[in-house]
Order: sequence, then structure tokens, then C-alpha cells
Amino acid sequence: MEDSARRFPTPLKILCKAFGGCKGSDYVVNDEPIFPDWVGGMFMLFPRGIFEQLDGFDPRYFLTTKTLIYAQG
Repeated sequence: MEDSARRFPTPLKILCKAFGGCKGSDYVVNDEPIFPDWVGGMFMLFPRGIFEQLDGFDPRYFLTTKTLIYAQG
């Protein structure tokens, strides 16, 4: 399964992943909650009730990987 919860990328991490040197997830997945820097939108899993309480996604908010890199600074 592809990891969806991630830390903000660093230049070293990007190069490491690009050349296949980095393996594994940014976070250990177990029964404890995690607080990731960001979550890839290709797969998110959360209770429907939470989604409904939040009135779904905010249509004004759009984020791409390029935007994520600039948003850190």
C-alpha cells in the first residue's frame, strides 16, 4: 500500500526517492493517532461522520505538490 501520510519533502528526501534509495513510510502506522504534515489526496480514509461535520472539502482550497513545496516556507 502506498503511504499517504507524509512529512514535508526536503531536497535530500526528494533525491533519495528519485534514485530509489529511500524505502518505507514517513510515519509508523499502528493504533496511535498521527499528525502528518500533509496527506496525499490519492487516498484518504476517515469516518463519514467527520466528513459530514466538516461539510465536506472546502472547494476554495486546492493544493498540488508544487504548491506544497512553496507552502512550507
